[in-house]
Amino acid sequence: MKKYWFAVALTLAQPAVHAEEKSDPLDTFRLQTQFQTLMCRMETHTAILEVQLGKLDDAVPPMRICIKKAKAELKNIYPAALKAVAKKPAAAKLLKDYYASSLTVLEGVAPNTSETKQGYAVRQDAADAKNREVWNRFEIEAGIQD
Repeated sequence: MKKYWFAVALTLAQPAVHAEEKSDPLDTFRLQTQFQTLMCRMETHTAILEVQLGKLDDAVPPMRICIKKAKAELKNIYPAALKAVAKKPAAAKLLKDYYASSLTVLEGVAPNTSETKQGYAVRQDAADAKNREVWNRFEIEAGIQD
C-alpha cells in the first residue's frame, strides 16, 4: 500500500511536459502545492501507524519536519510563479491568496488530538475544496485557459 501511494505522489510531482516545452512556473507551483500536501499527509499517516505499532514514540516531530520542508519548497518556487503574473495585479493578489491558503492547508495536515478519522477526512476535504476555489478564482483573473 505504501508503494502505491508513493507511485501516486511521484506521478503528481512530475507535470506532463514535452521535451521541447518549457516548464510553466504556475503549473509547477500548483503541482508542488498539491504534491507537498500529499507527501505530508502520507508522512502523517505513516508516523501515526508507527506510533501505534510501537516503532515511534511521538508522531509530531516527523509531521513538523515534513511541513517545514514543504513550506520551504513552496517558498523557493513561489517567486517564479508570482513573476509570471506580475503585470496583472489582481491575479498576483489571488496567487498570493492561493499561496497563503496552501500554507494553511499544510499546517492543517496534522490531526487534532480529539479528531476522529472521519472528522479528519472531512476537514482535509474542506481545506482542499477551499484551496481549489482560490486557485479557480486565480485562473479566471489571470485568464488561464485549459
